[in-house]
Order: sequence, then C-alpha cells, then structure tokens
Amino acid sequence: MRLRVITLGLLLLLVAAIVTVGWVSRRRLANDPGTPVHALPVLHTVPAFELENSMGRAINRESLDGKVWIADLIFTTCANTCPKMTSTMADLHHDYKDQENLSFVSVSVNPQYDRPNVLADYAEYYDADPDRWHFLTGSLDAIKDMSMNGLMIGNKDNPIDHSSYFVLVDAQCRVRGYYDGMDEEAVGRLRIDVDRLLAASIGSSQGGQD
Repeated sequence: MRLRVITLGLLLLLVAAIVTVGWVSRRRLANDPGTPVHALPVLHTVPAFELENSMGRAINRESLDGKVWIADLIFTTCANTCPKMTSTMADLHHDYKDQENLSFVSVSVNPQYDRPNVLADYAEYYDADPDRWHFLTGSLDAIKDMSMNGLMIGNKDNPIDHSSYFVLVDAQCRVRGYYDGMDEEAVGRLRIDVDRLLAASIGSSQGGQD
C-alpha cells in the first residue's frame, strides 16, 4: 500500500513538472518576440493585387511592402462572424497603435454594396486609422483573386460565404500563418507571432537577418 502511495505521489509530481515546464515555455515564447521567426512556416507569397481603400486610394502589394500585416475578409452588412472579427481586429489595431511597421487589411467580399463611402463609415465606427487599417473594395473579379489567390481563404463560388480566419503576412508579403478569429486561443497565438515578425522586421532594418 505504501509503495502504491509513493508511486502515485511520484506520478503526480511528474505530471506537475511537465505542466510547469509547458507553462513556462509558453510564457517564455509569449514574452520573447525574439524567438527565431524562421520557426514560422513560409506558406506562400501574396501575388500582385490592386484594390481601393475607404479613402478612394489605390492599395497594392507595394503599398504594404516592408510592413507586417494582418488580413481578413468581411462585409459591412454581415451579422454573423464579421462583427466579432472586426471587433478583434479593432482590439489589435488599438493595442499595436504605436507599431508603425504593422498594418491591417480588411477586404470586403461584397464589393457591389461596400463602396469606399460605405467602408469609410464602417471604418469610422471602429475608430480605424485609414493610414494603418485598410478597408478594401474593388471589382468582384479582383476581390475573388485577392481572397482566393492572395489570402487563400476565399470562396470562389460564393464570396459572401467567407472564412473567419486572420492571415498573418510578413514584411516580404509572405503568408506566415492562419488563425481562427473566433477562437481566443488562436488570436493569442496570432499576437505572439505578430510580435515575432515585428521583432524580425526591426532587426532586418537594422542589418539583422530574418
């Protein structure tokens, strides 16, 4: 009986040690944006695109060159995932307001309705800085191309039936991760990876390497 108690006690200590190591590792990663960014896979490169933002200005890949950016698909009359997605994006936009190397891109999948003036009102509602958070529209073909070939989260048959994922893109316009915008844990991972990419982009601008 005593041997079983000792064995059980040792097992509990081992489990506690594993949990503690895991927790410490996660905390270390969360607090260390200097973790090698090459640990994030390079999934693909966003091809050339050109859309129009809420201010009526053309936004293309060159507009975002050198910036880390977070993208999603939304439309202003959406009553399901879009309000949650855009509220989360607004939180990120606010929390990283001092990070000039980070931009936000919300592409409307209902361009027939979401013209620049409509997107301008939507952006104002979420207190979006138009120089850092771009609400984009364009022709339906351009939207499909961006959502399918650029971000790879679109639906070619029914663009309105869009993904709830955020897409993380690095300063070289390479997609580095996808994160479910409806999942708080996934958004937490997004924040960690944003910090890592920002640290890498700053290091690169100072002569370091990715």
